[in-house]
Amino acid sequence: MYSWQVVRLVAGVFIMGSLAMGIPGSILFVSEWWLAFTAFVGLNLAQSAVTRWCLMETIMRKLGFAAGAKKGRAACNWYAPAAAPLASGKYNIRRIPSMLPFEDGQEQARIAGAMASKNLRGWVKAHTRH
Repeated sequence: MYSWQVVRLVAGVFIMGSLAMGIPGSILFVSEWWLAFTAFVGLNLAQSAVTRWCLMETIMRKLGFAAGAKKGRAACNWYAPAAAPLASGKYNIRRIPSMLPFEDGQEQARIAGAMASKNLRGWVKAHTRH
């Protein structure tokens, strides 16, 4: 299971559990204040969609879940040779920063060194299907 899947699973369980404990008439009702927790989870989901950063996903990755990407989609992972010697050896990464876009598990292109963001967007667009 990938980290993004675990985040959605945990969010769904949190929302369903807090609704069950916050709605009067539920057999699990505790207090209406549980609905505030539902709102908190919803706000965090919206925030992560806008900022592309999610604390829960960061935690899941540190716990060992892979970032992953849906099949056919490009994934963005940061590898530093000192931190990930297996990845740097497997893909022959010798300089930082290095960009290796993958699609369907296949390396599409390679570039090493710094690049301005406006040029980087064009480079990625030229070397991927997106």
